[in-house]
Amino acid sequence: MKWHDDHIQEFILLPGSSKADGDSWNARCVGERGALDHPPWVQFMNERNSRFEFGNYEALYGELLGPLMQKGWHTFDTISAITKYITHRILKSFCHTLDVTFFAKKPVA
Repeated sequence: MKWHDDHIQEFILLPGSSKADGDSWNARCVGERGALDHPPWVQFMNERNSRFEFGNYEALYGELLGPLMQKGWHTFDTISAITKYITHRILKSFCHTLDVTFFAKKPVA
């Protein structure tokens, strides 16, 4: 929360939301997560900065994030994880395009 409050001018509210909506959402945020990292992890924003790692994405949500969300709490995904995911998707798509380009040609007889 302190970091957010110190950088409030860097945030833009979504259309239809108010500062009160944002403050309410932020008050229920308890940590950050790297759901797409290997291994997936959650780090709470407490004095200890407790960090938990999981065997896979499903375990992360089944054992911790799902129950947290049912109680009204949430975490935010780190930029690094989102960037890795987007980069992976772009590269995968690009490589698929290359494969189609290189292998779609008729073999030379």
